[in-house]
Amino acid sequence: MLWYSAEEAPLGLHTDAVRFEIVKDPNKPGGAPLQSITVPYDRWWLRPDVRLFALTAESSVNTAVRTRVKMQVDGGSWIDEAPPLAVPVPVGVKVVVRAQESVEVLDPNDPMASVTARFAGWVQNGKVVAREPEADFIIADNS
Repeated sequence: MLWYSAEEAPLGLHTDAVRFEIVKDPNKPGGAPLQSITVPYDRWWLRPDVRLFALTAESSVNTAVRTRVKMQVDGGSWIDEAPPLAVPVPVGVKVVVRAQESVEVLDPNDPMASVTARFAGWVQNGKVVAREPEADFIIADNS
């Protein structure tokens, strides 16, 4: 079993791999491992009072959307990144998200041309919850 535990732990940590080592005597640290292996393991380790707020960008014109999204957690500084974006957020705090009203994307029928993709809405747990480019979310315990 693996778990995330630490005094004064940050909201969350992300790992992309786990390393396993076989040592001669686990009670004597510092010795070289007899054998080791590192395996891919993409995981967020979150405190029990935290949820992972994930943002993605999708397009109805079947092409990649290259845009930036702004996010503010509990009145803090703005995060300005390109999706996909994942941020550990404490339960009960307000998250404000902002997207551009429109963005130019490649036309799937003509790679030398572009089309305008317009913002359509924010989706939470599979349902459209807001249609404006800026929206507020309160992170619930079951989000």
